Amino acid sequence: MKEEKDMIKRSGQNVSANEVESVIEEHPSVYEAAVIGIPDKIRDEGMKAYVVLRKNHELLKEELMHYCRLRLAKFKVPDVIEIIDELPRTSFGAVEKYALQQMHAEEYRELF
Repeated sequence: MKEEKDMIKRSGQNVSANEVESVIEEHPSVYEAAVIGIPDKIRDEGMKAYVVLRKNHELLKEELMHYCRLRLAKFKVPDVIEIIDELPRTSFGAVEKYALQQMHAEEYRELF
């Protein structure tokens, strides 16, 4: 159940993170997903999807990217998909997107 109204500004368009998450979660191998905005010099913000798979399921990032391309407008398809074991949560059980933003920032820093 998603309650946040996250908007990502992408190439002058507002993209609902909830909409993208819902499409990703329709894939039979996906348990849950969280989408965040990431820095992008060209398109205002890029998008990164953190995805948790169902137990005993396997899925390549490329397969999920193709799945998204078939179901979303081009500007709504995430730039990056990362498969993780679990999403960080607040003490109330909500997905903690700020923690995902921090994870992305640390991964980005490690590249340089």
